[in-house]
Amino acid sequence: MAKLILSICSLLLCQYGFAQDVSGPHAKKMMADLTEKLDSYESMRVDFIMEVFVPGESETKEKGYLIQQKDNFVFDLETQTIYSDGTAVWVHIKDDDEVQINDPDFGEDGSLMSPGQIMRLHETEDFVYDIVNEDDKRVEIEFKPTEDLSDYTKLRLTLDSDKIQLKKIEMFYKDGMRINMNISEFATNKSYTTEIFRFNESDFPGVYVEDLRID
Repeated sequence: MAKLILSICSLLLCQYGFAQDVSGPHAKKMMADLTEKLDSYESMRVDFIMEVFVPGESETKEKGYLIQQKDNFVFDLETQTIYSDGTAVWVHIKDDDEVQINDPDFGEDGSLMSPGQIMRLHETEDFVYDIVNEDDKRVEIEFKPTEDLSDYTKLRLTLDSDKIQLKKIEMFYKDGMRINMNISEFATNKSYTTEIFRFNESDFPGVYVEDLRID
């Protein structure tokens, strides 16, 4: 499920009360405010619970966290961890005791993206979006892809309207799978050493390492 980290970005073909080709001005303002706030942080840590729904299977839940400091990040789940320090990307598949090492531009085709990019969907031309639900406490913004080739049907972001802070991410796939990420904690401006953004092989004796980097 490595690619779930945020090719999480490709959205919907259904009608949701927003224009087919133009994003709503209120939604654009909300997303611009969110981006400005995120850009003001030196770092952030997001703790979440991820729920996965697959047609015909039982629901699964995993706790996880994202730490992002500038372009470096570590995205940790119970089943896998992805590290990036700007020089390489390590995908640690825990159940298989295996690590794949990739070049830092791994995933530029959309197969894997920096988790922080989920906050920046509005800056691309790949999506249109608008507010579909709003009350005194929250705002729901739905995105849909401008191309039909996406594996996803839509993405929904729920923001705390007072704090302009992300509370929930929902991903809807064309095959019927759905992933919800419910944010439980959000901490900012802590200092992290560069080591936490790199996979340390000595911490996992016997792990199989496959280096997929191109010299």
